[in-house]
Amino acid sequence: MSDRTAPPPLLVITGMHRSGTSFAASLLDAAGLAVGDRLLGGDASNEPGHFEDLDFLAFHQRLLAAHGCASDGFVDGFAAAPGPSFRAEAEALVALRRQAGRAWGWKDPRTALLLDFWLEVAPEARFLFVYRPPWDVVDSLYRRGDPVFAANPLLALRVWIQANARICDFARRHPDRVLIRDVAAIAAAPDALLADVRDRLAIPVGDAATTFRPGLLASSSAGRASLLARLAPECLDVLRTLDDLAAISRAPPSTSVSVELELLLDDWHHRHAATRRAEIAEADAESERARRSQAEREAQATAADGAARVTAAEAAAEHLRLRGDRAEREARDHAAELAVAAARLATLEAAARAEADRERHDADQRRRIAALEATVTQLRSSTSWRITAPVRAATSLAATHGRPLAQRLASRLRFIVARLSTPQAARRSFARATEILRREGPRGLVRAVRAAEGVERHRGLIVTPPREPVVRLPLAPPRPLPPSRFDRTDRPLVSLVMPVFETPADVLEATIRSVLGQTSSRWELVVVDDASSARHVAEILGRHAAVDPRIRVHRRAANGGIAAATTDGVARAAGEFVAFLDHDDLLAPEAVERVAAALAATGADALYTDQDTIDEAGTTTWTFHKPDWSPEYLRHVMYVGHLLVVRRSLAERLGFRSEFDGVQDFEFMLRIGETTKAIAHLPEVLYHWRAVAGSVAAATDAKGNLDALQARAVQEHLDRLGLPATATPHPRFPHRCVVTPRLGHRPRVSIVIPSKDRPDLIGPCLDSIAKHASSPDVEVIVVDNGTTDERALAILRTHGCRVVPFEAPFNFSAASNAGAAQATGDILVFLNNDTTVISPDWLDQFAFHLLEPDVGAVGPLLLYPDGGVQHAGVVLGARGTADHVMRHFPADADGYAGSLSSPREVSAVTGACLAIRRDAFDRVGGWNELYATHYQDVDLCLKLRRAGLRCLVTPRVRLIHHEGPTRGATYDLLDRLLLLDTWGPVIAAGDPAYPAACSLDRLDYSPQDRAAEAAHG
Repeated sequence: MSDRTAPPPLLVITGMHRSGTSFAASLLDAAGLAVGDRLLGGDASNEPGHFEDLDFLAFHQRLLAAHGCASDGFVDGFAAAPGPSFRAEAEALVALRRQAGRAWGWKDPRTALLLDFWLEVAPEARFLFVYRPPWDVVDSLYRRGDPVFAANPLLALRVWIQANARICDFARRHPDRVLIRDVAAIAAAPDALLADVRDRLAIPVGDAATTFRPGLLASSSAGRASLLARLAPECLDVLRTLDDLAAISRAPPSTSVSVELELLLDDWHHRHAATRRAEIAEADAESERARRSQAEREAQATAADGAARVTAAEAAAEHLRLRGDRAEREARDHAAELAVAAARLATLEAAARAEADRERHDADQRRRIAALEATVTQLRSSTSWRITAPVRAATSLAATHGRPLAQRLASRLRFIVARLSTPQAARRSFARATEILRREGPRGLVRAVRAAEGVERHRGLIVTPPREPVVRLPLAPPRPLPPSRFDRTDRPLVSLVMPVFETPADVLEATIRSVLGQTSSRWELVVVDDASSARHVAEILGRHAAVDPRIRVHRRAANGGIAAATTDGVARAAGEFVAFLDHDDLLAPEAVERVAAALAATGADALYTDQDTIDEAGTTTWTFHKPDWSPEYLRHVMYVGHLLVVRRSLAERLGFRSEFDGVQDFEFMLRIGETTKAIAHLPEVLYHWRAVAGSVAAATDAKGNLDALQARAVQEHLDRLGLPATATPHPRFPHRCVVTPRLGHRPRVSIVIPSKDRPDLIGPCLDSIAKHASSPDVEVIVVDNGTTDERALAILRTHGCRVVPFEAPFNFSAASNAGAAQATGDILVFLNNDTTVISPDWLDQFAFHLLEPDVGAVGPLLLYPDGGVQHAGVVLGARGTADHVMRHFPADADGYAGSLSSPREVSAVTGACLAIRRDAFDRVGGWNELYATHYQDVDLCLKLRRAGLRCLVTPRVRLIHHEGPTRGATYDLLDRLLLLDTWGPVIAAGDPAYPAACSLDRLDYSPQDRAAEAAHG
């Protein structure tokens, strides 16, 4: 490229979060580098500002979310390859900034995850890496209050290691375009950094006055270096490498000095400092005494000079005596300070000895004590625990053993009532509660409380939510399967069908060895060589078949493609079940054993497992934890993948279709879902999918021609089911499908909206419905809870709503039932008055999904006013009950394996917008009016699931939810108790739509820390 067309200089500023990249960017911005016009402002953790270009920041957040990562970039092992859509967007960003024709750059710590990617997009780029010692970064994260690192402190160290190890590797490979600097060195000599940027990186910047504020990068390294040297030496290895690359000499910590000794040495220093101050004070006092004696001698010598001079001398002597007395008092004070320091030293020494004694105790005992202390603290600080624990225990006893234990239940209630009321009221409430329990049981007591007039009758059951840690049920262990043995004859024989074509020798050997290494011998390997021309393929297959009779090889005369070869393999299989194995992948050693045990236990016709992706060296790069069987999700994403095991008779009947080569397993799985509902999921990683160049495993945008085949397979699937819709490839995400309804007849829809006053809410809500009513056969029913506002009344008249009066105290369930009783539609849509519809075809989307007879309810993607996700489905078990998944994700992200861009099954959807068929609503008895404020939507959806109906969430329907204006500041604990009493075992069993291996604290599909989450239980 000639100088005339060379792009302007580019400097990328990055490094681990909390390492001083903002300070470096502010300095370079002041020196003339264009770091962006739209920058992220300051906050409590960084008051001067973050200096992050909002366009690059948003790009990185979308990219991370698309690969299932948290948007902050705190990633423990990130190795994704951005596809063409992201590359095109990155190139457009760079091209736009180049147009200014001046030296420019951007700052974002997330860039450190994508260094090679950005170097390919912008080959002219130079890089400034700012780093900071690990103990300071971790301490800064703690002071910022990040709950992720508070719950898992080692994660902070792992993220620091991985981020800076990437930087070191990149710097070694590109030394001429990289500058690495310790933030402390930048703060000490900012001019030196600017000179290095000009001279070494050829970036034209001027001089600038530093804006460094010492308090922003405070170091707290006391004791941390030696502690990390013992517990995480790899941190110091990376730090030394960074120092070497930055030409900094840092003394290594002494690994023999304990933290306690460092504290003692620190006090030793203070003790000797106090001693020195006392010595100085004593010397001053001695000097003053000498001067006083000299003055007295001079006074005696000059006595003859006269009484006046004697008097003056005596006065001077008295003054000196006073100064001497003051010096003596100061000496005594310093001596007292020395004594205090000595006492403190003795106390610390005693504490150190006591700590050493405690360290010798058993580690398990220490963990039990810590867990007990945390539980006690939580119980003492939480009103909800004081109420929930005894009531749940009591209602569980009554439900299990019947009314004869009502007296025991009543005694439990005495514990509650005595803390919620006066002694006299407690006795009255206790007697009444006991009688109700004897006569009507626990739910009768709930009804009595709901029927009571005024809040005072059950005060304490409705309280402001306490500020407490997340409360959740104990983490359930993996679902148990029957114990396995090496050769149990009651387990089915599994035939592994493996098409082979031109497989590299080492890869083929590894795949076969993974089969030979199975812990169960009840398998056979049926290999179909699809006319490979490479001699080593036949040699390797023949050698293994000659040694092990369970390996059978069939060679096709001509190449027919993977579908034809797989069909040949199934026809030659002898097992009751066939499992499909790609010729370059690996089985986990226990795969056959665990699959056979699961099939014997469940009686399923088809079964799939979790999987991970490995690179060509065999290193795991990503683990995919899947939900249980989800036909709607499969319609849009081939999430089933590997390992897939199918009953042989079913596989023979359905067969594989050669016209879908490349997506033949996806098309096959669609037809399996149409044929049988006995499909099981084994949530164990039993299959390793090898990512080779050009494969879908290596990059989601590989084999781009497959998107059209996938859409064609879905279209034929919809046609077979008689569902009126058109399938097309997703415009943004490869290997995702979009299904657009094309309804002929549109059913009548009744939209039910409970409301009172609030013209600022009900007005925009009704306007959006009128704007996006795709069918004329729509009625809007407003359940009015006593509106008196004239503007609100005028809005209802203008929109011609049917108004159903609801005079009782507001209860969402009762109000919604009242509206449903007056509705005439085949589909009911329950809607909050603080929502705004933004999808033109929202009612068509709801109606299309509800055409399927086994779908009970459908919910939308609800967005906060800022565009972030508020609701994308409800997950059971979060906070001990249920909560929304993927809050605050970008609305247009793909999510975890398409979970945000595609409709899918969920356990429940929010009542803020819920569509349901009228017959399904009546079948389960509508809304449960015992719920006053919370969880009625979860209860309704769980009743639908119990009736065999599915609940879906679809991102094709979007509404803005102004959550908060109509939501009270109280939390109804009685609703919580009722949900747990009714659905406790279902919640404890885990959410089938959310992988058990993913965190219930974050609800963003990040891997859970089992020990940390169990401690919350």
